[in-house]
Amino acid sequence: MRKILNLLLLSVLFISGCSTTELLSPTEQPPTLQPTEVITATSTPTEVSLPEGSALAVHFIDVGQADAALVICDGQTMLIDGGNVADSSLIAAYLKKLNIDYLDYVVCTHAHEDHVGGLSAPCRYHRL
Repeated sequence: MRKILNLLLLSVLFISGCSTTELLSPTEQPPTLQPTEVITATSTPTEVSLPEGSALAVHFIDVGQADAALVICDGQTMLIDGGNVADSSLIAAYLKKLNIDYLDYVVCTHAHEDHVGGLSAPCRYHRL
């Protein structure tokens, strides 16, 4: 089960990165883009099978443009990011609706407000 959670966590980390932009001064010109070679991926998706009797559920919680996901695997829970500060009570209410009062894992992928901001209420009201 831990292997499944690790695989899922790595997948989320690769997918949920935030981008940054470099600011130019008013006198600088943006670089000229050059055409690049198109590379086509030919790999096929890999199926992950769960051990018999195991259950896995992934909830992508709608917190607007921010990120929040809840993973439930064999009764263990993992909250990945919590959206913005304004989403904190929404995340707590979502957990309460699912009768989750204990979080086995809380993951903050990185310290941007749209990922860590909403983790305060779940961490305050749920046992960790």
